[in-house]
Amino acid sequence: MLSSGDCFFSSRHRAAVKGLVDIEELRASVVKFEEKIRWCRQVKVKCVSQPQDSGLIHDFVCKVFSTEGHPLSSLLGQYQYDIYQKLLPLIKHASAPITVPLSSFVPKAGAKHLPVQRIMSSDKLETASQALPSDVSNHSLESRLTALLMKTDPHISLPENMDNDDDDDEGLDQILDRLEVDQREPSKSFVALSAPTKEEKPSPPPTPAAVRKLGLSWCTNDEVDLSEVCEEHLKYIVHDVHTFMDHLERFLLSVYGEFCTVSGRDQCRSAIEASFFPQFWHVLLSVFRLANIGQEKALAAAMTSHHMKLPAEMGVPERLCLKSEDGSSDLPYQNAIAELKRVTALTSPLSKLECISSVSRAIWAAVETYWSARGKGKQSKEMSLASDDLLNILGYVIVQSGLPQLVSECSAMEEFIHEGYLMGEEGFCLTTLMTALAYISSLASKLQPTNV
Repeated sequence: MLSSGDCFFSSRHRAAVKGLVDIEELRASVVKFEEKIRWCRQVKVKCVSQPQDSGLIHDFVCKVFSTEGHPLSSLLGQYQYDIYQKLLPLIKHASAPITVPLSSFVPKAGAKHLPVQRIMSSDKLETASQALPSDVSNHSLESRLTALLMKTDPHISLPENMDNDDDDDEGLDQILDRLEVDQREPSKSFVALSAPTKEEKPSPPPTPAAVRKLGLSWCTNDEVDLSEVCEEHLKYIVHDVHTFMDHLERFLLSVYGEFCTVSGRDQCRSAIEASFFPQFWHVLLSVFRLANIGQEKALAAAMTSHHMKLPAEMGVPERLCLKSEDGSSDLPYQNAIAELKRVTALTSPLSKLECISSVSRAIWAAVETYWSARGKGKQSKEMSLASDDLLNILGYVIVQSGLPQLVSECSAMEEFIHEGYLMGEEGFCLTTLMTALAYISSLASKLQPTNV
């Protein structure tokens, strides 16, 4: 037997996707459903009586969206399914994602060859590498879609071209299972460039257009064509995501009018994002990676050739290289590297943005801890960290992370995070990271691809 929420949205499937839902009918359906659930009434009373505790609203909305049969949960599931259907045809054409080391290049004439060793062996980096959730990596495509549809119209069927298609299904499973970057030990067979001479000075960060042009030079003609197709389709998918999230916010605030405050709206928007993206984030990111395959290849090549370099060789000032007493390097900023690697395991743009902010805080903490242990105060010149210094340190951290998909992660965050969240510290950290990524990618101009 269908619940009231299922009945409501089964009869208005197309209208729901278009946002043409009768608000009064939706409100009546929610009230009828919540009459049977005690916790809904109790939490709503708390939200009204304790307006200073904004976290209550966030938790309540997340709980609503995770409650099977709730009309708003059914609507959320329908929107998720609609986006999922638009993504699947694109990733069927995907090959294995770009990883580090990237072996498809040779050093340009005159470059010296260096032996390659693993530079990162911290236990923290090992624990930072998290596998995809089991419901993403271990189930068949059909079971994944079925799980996604549990909260939506039970009469919806899979697209005809996906039924009884074992070959396509198996290929897509392999693609989905490879969405997270391979964290295995790097191969010992590739070569790296020698360190730059002291006379060389870093060039200013290139423009996004220049980075994209450089990236496409690393692609085959087929990869360029696929990249352009995915980039064009992403415009429509991004538009649909924003439209659906706006619909959800409007419906949510119409049903729960008591949440219509500045803080309440922020918490509702945050809860909508936290509930909306996880079901399909890894698939969505894979399409971003196809669109950015050239930039990822360029970044992977630069990471591969520069992973042996110490902070000083990456432009980091001597006082921020954090060397040990005997002058040797202890491979600093390991906590920042581990934190940056954690971003790939998160499944919502805001959580990723907070993780990136934590990377910058980890860099500051490393500098403070190092010089405090040597008797320097917070106002000392040793602890000063200008924006250019942070940019160079981030460049080192990026190379050591070995994550070429950071290009696509940042691109997706920039598309989906509301501009209000990008005005403060978090926005500065994201902009700085993207600038560092562009500069590191530009280093690939000194390398020569061999597979295009």
